[in-house]
Amino acid sequence: MQADARPETHQDWSAYISRVVFEGEAELAARMRARPETAALLRRLEQLTAGARSLRLPASDLVHGDFVLNNVLVRDARPVLVDAAHAGKGTRAYDLVTLLMETAVGGDYTVPSLADQARIANEALAIVGRAGVLVCVACRMMHLLVFGEDNWRTQVPGTVAKCHAFLDDLERAVG
Repeated sequence: MQADARPETHQDWSAYISRVVFEGEAELAARMRARPETAALLRRLEQLTAGARSLRLPASDLVHGDFVLNNVLVRDARPVLVDAAHAGKGTRAYDLVTLLMETAVGGDYTVPSLADQARIANEALAIVGRAGVLVCVACRMMHLLVFGEDNWRTQVPGTVAKCHAFLDDLERAVG
């Protein structure tokens, strides 16, 4: 349903993702660099995305921007998305990566089966390729950890370890 929806909006998630990862928008990289717990993970994310600086993510899909299970309600046996105030255009791969990463790393949910994780990852790969998936993951991890620093600081070291494990699994899966 999100594919090529071409929403008329100025909210461009694909452009924002690139600015966060490569230009330091929202000060997420600076905040991660300032803390020993997150600085090493940031270096790893920078290494993984270094070759993707010129990548232009597609911007024709409808993107929720915070596609986590807490924003999905079931009404009449159908899923309904809520908290869509920041929805915009971009690549739906970001929503898929967000769902995959937040369920595997966030700790608030039951981790999807390996088959479901592979299905979600393969769908994102089909949309934006390996480099695009890594850029989307980097942006989401940066948001997650800075949010964690502000809201659940004592859990950040454990979350960083989960992020490294997630990246290990992802690198094995996407080469």
